[in-house]
Amino acid sequence: MEQYLTWQKFRLPLALLILLLTVESRAGDGDQQSGSGTGGRTVFLAQKCNMCHSVQSAGIEATTKSKKMKGPDLTGIISRRETDWIAKYIRKEVQLDGRDHKKEFKGSEKELAAVISWLGEQTPESTGK
Repeated sequence: MEQYLTWQKFRLPLALLILLLTVESRAGDGDQQSGSGTGGRTVFLAQKCNMCHSVQSAGIEATTKSKKMKGPDLTGIISRRETDWIAKYIRKEVQLDGRDHKKEFKGSEKELAAVISWLGEQTPESTGK
């Protein structure tokens, strides 16, 4: 009976600790888009955006060796362009200097929002993030 009472005394603090650890582990490394379960960095890489684009602040280098195919580094892109315009551009709904984006984004709206949100966090000051 004494062991049972000792266990009961620690049950609530233990449950709170487990809950806290679960919440902390889900917070992750900032790569999760709220509610979508898909991080922007993950989508960026899965959609192979890094074939043409680097994101220096996140340590991502473009994998293409072709200068013709290489796009700009996207660090700080949100400070240079409106998020709505970026979404339309990579969906090939608008052009830049009379040209379409080379590859149309094929992901979902949630994935697109996750990528754009993640890119918004990529600033020159966030190098190594």
